Amino acid sequence: MISEQSLNQRLIINENEFNASCLDQTSNNSDSKQQTDPQMYQKPLDLFMVCTGQDDQDGKLQPLNIFTQKIQPKTEYLQEESPYIVNFDESSYLNPSQLRPIAETDGLIGYYSKNKYKNVIQMLICVTMYSEDRHFLEQTLLHIQKNLQGFSELGVQNFQIVVAVIYDGIMKIKEEVVEFYCELEKGESIDLDRNLKTRRELIQNQIDFLELQKQSYLLDANEGLPPSIPKNISLFYQNKIQIKQFDKQNRNSKIKILCPYNAEFNQNEPNLTVFSIFKHKNAKKLSSHLWFFEGLCRQVRPKYVSFVDVGTLPSELGLVQFYKVMEGNYHIGGVCGFLGLEEPPEGGQEDNTNQKKNINQKHLNNKNFDSFLGFLHVLPGAWSAYRYDALEVQSNQKTNFMQENYFQSVLNPDLLTNDIKEANKFLAEDRILCLGIISAKGQNYQLKYIPDAYAVTDSPQTLEEFIQQRRRWTNSMIFALNHVLKNYKQSIKESIHSKWFSKVRLPLNMYFAFLGLINYILLPAFFLFMAVLSGYQFYIPSKQPGKSYVDSSSQQQSCILDYDLTSSETMCDTNIKQDCYQECQTGELTIYQKIFNIFMKILPLSIVMTVLLFMIVCLTFKMKKQNFSEYLQLFNSVINEEDKKQIEEFRQILRAQNKSSQQIETKVNNLIQKLGEKRLNDFKILFESKKSHKLPQDLRKIKSEYDRLYTQKYYNKVYKIFASLFSIQTLLLVFVITFSLYINIFAPQIYKDIGFYPLPKWMRLYIIIIIIINTGFFFMIMGFHLLFQPRLVWLAFKSYLSFTFYAPVYQIFLSIYSFCNLDDVTWGTKGLQSSTQNQIFVSDKVRYVRYWVWINSSFILAFLSASLIPLDKTPYVVIGLGIYCTLYNVLRISGGTINYLKYYLFDKLKIKKQLNKIVTSNLQNQEELKRDYLKSLSLTTVKQINTQETSQQQFFEDKEQLVFSRSISKNYSQNNSQQEFFRTDEKEIFRY
Repeated sequence: MISEQSLNQRLIINENEFNASCLDQTSNNSDSKQQTDPQMYQKPLDLFMVCTGQDDQDGKLQPLNIFTQKIQPKTEYLQEESPYIVNFDESSYLNPSQLRPIAETDGLIGYYSKNKYKNVIQMLICVTMYSEDRHFLEQTLLHIQKNLQGFSELGVQNFQIVVAVIYDGIMKIKEEVVEFYCELEKGESIDLDRNLKTRRELIQNQIDFLELQKQSYLLDANEGLPPSIPKNISLFYQNKIQIKQFDKQNRNSKIKILCPYNAEFNQNEPNLTVFSIFKHKNAKKLSSHLWFFEGLCRQVRPKYVSFVDVGTLPSELGLVQFYKVMEGNYHIGGVCGFLGLEEPPEGGQEDNTNQKKNINQKHLNNKNFDSFLGFLHVLPGAWSAYRYDALEVQSNQKTNFMQENYFQSVLNPDLLTNDIKEANKFLAEDRILCLGIISAKGQNYQLKYIPDAYAVTDSPQTLEEFIQQRRRWTNSMIFALNHVLKNYKQSIKESIHSKWFSKVRLPLNMYFAFLGLINYILLPAFFLFMAVLSGYQFYIPSKQPGKSYVDSSSQQQSCILDYDLTSSETMCDTNIKQDCYQECQTGELTIYQKIFNIFMKILPLSIVMTVLLFMIVCLTFKMKKQNFSEYLQLFNSVINEEDKKQIEEFRQILRAQNKSSQQIETKVNNLIQKLGEKRLNDFKILFESKKSHKLPQDLRKIKSEYDRLYTQKYYNKVYKIFASLFSIQTLLLVFVITFSLYINIFAPQIYKDIGFYPLPKWMRLYIIIIIIINTGFFFMIMGFHLLFQPRLVWLAFKSYLSFTFYAPVYQIFLSIYSFCNLDDVTWGTKGLQSSTQNQIFVSDKVRYVRYWVWINSSFILAFLSASLIPLDKTPYVVIGLGIYCTLYNVLRISGGTINYLKYYLFDKLKIKKQLNKIVTSNLQNQEELKRDYLKSLSLTTVKQINTQETSQQQFFEDKEQLVFSRSISKNYSQNNSQQEFFRTDEKEIFRY
């Protein structure tokens, strides 16, 4: 037993890079520690959140409270001495023996909690994570750190800007992110009871044990966690870090994370205060926002809060611009900036150009117009900021819109059970948040777009990712916007907005939003109407009656269709055929003209058929993103020992060539794919020759996985084919319409022989006016942006052609796919698991799709009837649509341009004047604030320095369970045949 314990100790040391000498050195040097030893104020904690309105033991509990019990599964023995794991009692959190309030001695969070009413934290930045790469986290933190210099110039110190990284599910984090936090802990006295790596291994041990006992159903019943682990606890890290980038000109260059104990850490340079919250339970993004607002914000009460998605890179003054605008105008409750897909000015990055154009267009016009009317319908969760006063529950309130609406789907998940409308609405919770801010009781907050607050984000890399992202946006937009339109008048009754805002600006904003919603719902009708109408002017018989002029020499001129004689012109009689007109017919068409006419008859029909077939596809199967790791797992299960030997030899060759680890991994994976697909081809013969139930169990599993992956791959290919068809057909349609306009305007007499039906002169004049107005206003807004933001104009023009090709995918493809998948409410709210609930959603979807098809069909028939059967041949529908679209664009562009110029010519000057007073006040309080901050950290160190020393013996005793956790996980994953070993020795395992 002694030798086994010695082995276990070595395992712990090797796995965690600790050793006894480090512990001894920590103990011997404890007296020589600085008064502000970072390990004292950076200690990890286990936190429990008490939401607004929940039982807080008569005010004794804070929003965030320390869970004092050790997170360790308890075992008990039955009379026969067989051990079993005790389930954690989820109702026991509020037991006074298990919780205590956060004290000043609990590190950085203690200092901020104590001074919560002094506006110490000027901006608290929320970064939400799930299973993203470490690289995204490092880059986001680096770009946030770059803003600290700008804050310093405004009199805001480093520790007044805090970043909160919230992880949605401690077991969903990638291992490379875990290593990131292990690096932060090197050199410190590690609290192994509250350590990210050991906590994950402890939970994984419980998961493996349940799977070993064939009790995986307990995980499903407990939201993915073992019932022995508390669900509503979060591991909390508090760190001061400094990020160094080796090559500042290259965004992908290596960076180094420094902590205060590191010799290279420079206190005189910008450094970040980072709170990391690792939620035990994976409960989706809105739950992370609940921990941020209801937990952290109520605990430390920041002046402003900001949302920055992991992977979003603020420019060096992006967050500073948010701060300036809200400091300069108290009536601004929320802001957002320009979120693009291009690297900020300090570097370059190539992204999907069609997405750039789409995003640039939305910011250049839409955001400016909404800001002009004082209300932004969406403040993106990836790049926005809010005044916390606008979100906080006031002293005369028990709850506000945050608890009643924004967090309704989290606090009352039963609301999503049977209502597809509610489920989709809460996919766009930011729209609900925007309405709540302008409706704040006793306030007159407005929302504003900040054009020069830049940030960039990573774009979807595949069509599958892109479609799923936009599907969520569009479906949520329909229902959330409908909620806003129905409730905005009632919501703002308790606010104190001026009549100009509440009676004019806001209703006008909502009216345009309503028109936008109608435009989106009827998009297929408009598209099909234009497709059918495009061929109408060319759909004329090859031989048509007309009149031809006979000159004085009896020579007959060309035949003119539908020519009306004037009073001075006469028809020829049977004898004299000079200086008169006679009946005629157009000549036979050439082969090329016949082909053109056939094409014009087929194109509208092909577009209609494509739309109908695509609807059937969308209702039959879904497009889903496929990860290469899924295929890699399948390939690894079919390759043989010879293949494995070849792979290992190839790996060694790459290492000998000094390839980077990433290059080695990529090339090795490509080889595994090649060998795996070769073996799968061999298996396919076996799969086709035998039925599934006749195959061995291991082959049945391989066949099942193979069928699942490659069937979905086929489905995705079908969607890509339809996306290409829509793009090609729409480009042909645009060409036909452009060609038609060109002939009508510039050469109405030239192409009559191909059956072209010319429009009257007044109609041609109307078309010219419409084109001039729309083009003129487009160049107007581009011209003003060229004065202040020439780079954005260049990006818009550079990506225009790509966007034109992809526009059908953005419009028609997405519109149809989204409506046909209304029952998909994943990504943003908790997905449904029950088959009964899913069936209800499918039934609701069928009802909504039926109504959507009916209303579009009705509009198409009405448009075509009014256009193709006119009594006086006047295209009233085309004229009406042209006037409507032109007025819609002109008003939006005009309002957006006014707002844009107002910001640069007036607002910035006003803000600058106001900021001079604020900066002066900040600088006056700077020394006192810093002295109080350092004093608090010193006090934490003095009170904690004796209690933080840990002996080497205690270190090993506390982590014996970890050794066996790793042992169970390793043996379980290697070979299921070892199950018998665990069954026979489980009593010995529990004894540890």
